[in-house]
Amino acid sequence: MGDYEPASSARQASADRMLAIAQIFEQQGQLDKAETMYRGALKKNPQNAAIRERLAEVQSKRRGDGSGTAVVRTAVPKQPSRPVANAAVPVAALKAAQPVSAPSSAPESGPLATPTAVPAAEPAKVATPPAVAAKPEAFTEQVATAVVAEKAAVPVRSVSVTQAGPVTLDALLKAADAPETSSALLIQALQQGESDEAKSLAATLLGECPAADSGVKDALEKVVADQTVAVDVLLAALDSQVQRGELTSASAERLSVVAEKGQPGEQVQAITMLRYFAAMDSRECCLRSLESCLSSASEDVRASAALTLGDFCPLSESQLAKLRDLSEKDSRQDVRDAAAATLKRAELTTEK
Repeated sequence: MGDYEPASSARQASADRMLAIAQIFEQQGQLDKAETMYRGALKKNPQNAAIRERLAEVQSKRRGDGSGTAVVRTAVPKQPSRPVANAAVPVAALKAAQPVSAPSSAPESGPLATPTAVPAAEPAKVATPPAVAAKPEAFTEQVATAVVAEKAAVPVRSVSVTQAGPVTLDALLKAADAPETSSALLIQALQQGESDEAKSLAATLLGECPAADSGVKDALEKVVADQTVAVDVLLAALDSQVQRGELTSASAERLSVVAEKGQPGEQVQAITMLRYFAAMDSRECCLRSLESCLSSASEDVRASAALTLGDFCPLSESQLAKLRDLSEKDSRQDVRDAAAATLKRAELTTEK
């Protein structure tokens, strides 16, 4: 079957989904959310240089907006020449922060030896460290101990419960760091997310929840069975089923339909996931779809189908004949290469 690794590929697919969501947030100017999703994608695929570059770019943009945490929303025009953080500081506070300066003109009278004294007390107060600094090590240790004790005593529940009304992207982003503790909220978002984007993110994060959580399994199966669900949400749910090892015959049927009738980008993603059914009862259903995709008008779809067929060896004579035709006559080199690679795998399988 070659050197294909399902577990690794599942993590890659999940990383790709989070990357796509991060790019949407970045385009909208929501850099804090974009950074969160880029970090999540990088955790799943630490070796991906492209994700690392995008994360660095977003962090640089955020620093350029005035601070490492402030974000300029799309409704507020950016002012690169002046840090945004200054806009929130009262004018009185800015004046108070100005250093005391000498008079602009010389005194009208009086000897130079006795100039008017400039108060020196104010700078001294600013320079005086606060009382907390007296015992920094002890203070830090006490705070750290208190935080650890609090985490140990109080489980994270802020995002693990459901909420009234549609679940927002903000609520989901809070759950992104620990989705395993947020299954109730994620399931609700899958059903009542404020947008398809929110539902897709919830479906992706559900893939990180414990396999023992039967509620997650049921929620994903409901999405797969829903004929009216958006394709993006469906593919995200199927991706999580892959990650959790919970694919069913219904999953294969839905993927096969998307592979044959979806938009080219959707087709490629569905075709890639069909390989997980190579050793399952739904094998024949997937093979029919893949063979059909070899005749697609999209070269990307043809190449993906030709390459994925290599995971289903041994192949029928009809399928081998189409692959030979592609390897010799297709107008695109990548399609010819994909078909040739699968033919080579088919030969090796026959020899065994």
